Amino acid sequence: MEEIKYAGLRKVSDALRTLAWVVLVLCGVGLLVGLGLIVRKPEASGIVCLASLIYGVFGFLYLYGMSQLILVALDIEANTRVTASKQQ
Repeated sequence: MEEIKYAGLRKVSDALRTLAWVVLVLCGVGLLVGLGLIVRKPEASGIVCLASLIYGVFGFLYLYGMSQLILVALDIEANTRVTASKQQ
């Protein structure tokens, strides 16, 4: 059975991906809260909706991108190792 290398980095990648989805869900909740505030304070709710949407989407993209970047780096390392062993 092949040993899984860098299991800690894979766990960090999984945690970042999970956190990214949590941020996106919280962004959706913030957006719904902002839309609900339209009834009470129309001038403030637009700002809340826009801020929630912007921060949530950028936070999601950053966290998800970082998780995928870790996986790409691990794949590059594995491919480099396989290529080096084939050339010997």
